[in-house]
Amino acid sequence: MIKRWYFGWTVLLGMFSSYMAIVGIMIYTLPLFYPAIINEFGFSTEQVTRPAFLAYMAGAFITPFISPFYDRYSIRKFMLAGTVFMVLGLLALLTAAGVSPSVWS
Repeated sequence: MIKRWYFGWTVLLGMFSSYMAIVGIMIYTLPLFYPAIINEFGFSTEQVTRPAFLAYMAGAFITPFISPFYDRYSIRKFMLAGTVFMVLGLLALLTAAGVSPSVWS
């Protein structure tokens, strides 16, 4: 008898992949660029690490207030909103003062 694929494994794989990307980029990869940013733009260590710190603190502060809505509404709406805000944030990063798209090429 052939067993059907348990849908929970698909959910687990999706959660693992998204968590790996979020944690891998924000926590482990981003600090690799700090020395280059400090040397290239002349920022202090505090100026370079402040945005990441503020993002982590905002997430820690907002989570207890947002989590009840996860039970009430569809998680897909939150995923879509998160994707939209992430894209808008990355587009806003391109328009930051003193940084032009030609810097990245």
